[in-house]
Amino acid sequence: MRQLESKIFNVLEQPIKQIGYELVGCEYIDQGGSSILRIYVDKDGGIGLADCQNVINFIDPLLDVEDIIQGKYNLEVSSPGENRPLFTIEQITRHIGEIIQIKLKVMQNGRRNFKGKLVNVDRQNIEMEIDNSKIKFIFDSIDKANLIFVGDVDNE
Repeated sequence: MRQLESKIFNVLEQPIKQIGYELVGCEYIDQGGSSILRIYVDKDGGIGLADCQNVINFIDPLLDVEDIIQGKYNLEVSSPGENRPLFTIEQITRHIGEIIQIKLKVMQNGRRNFKGKLVNVDRQNIEMEIDNSKIKFIFDSIDKANLIFVGDVDNE
């Protein structure tokens, strides 16, 4: 997670937990005057529209008080969905044996995007099986990671 997103996560994680949800992660998309702060939440049984509105109503005043983000932005709260984003090494660890997709900050082996089976995770690395080969990636080199819904698997 980037520094601003990490700070937002740290401020919101416990308050969101107190109202019965899990903070999966957050993304800040800086677009000048129409920036977006997207918060992903989950709970047992899944998230509905009313849940998203409850979280917005709860965290909007908290974000105003904390004043973490300078300037105007739109606040969105969403379910992580089938191809859920994975923000932390702990979240990635929960999906060993499943298909994930990662985008690296810089190229490795001539590319930045990889999709394959997650086979191992340690404190700093993830290992994926891609085209019958195992490849290790340093967690800090990952820009984005997503769990891939099995129906969405295709070869790149």
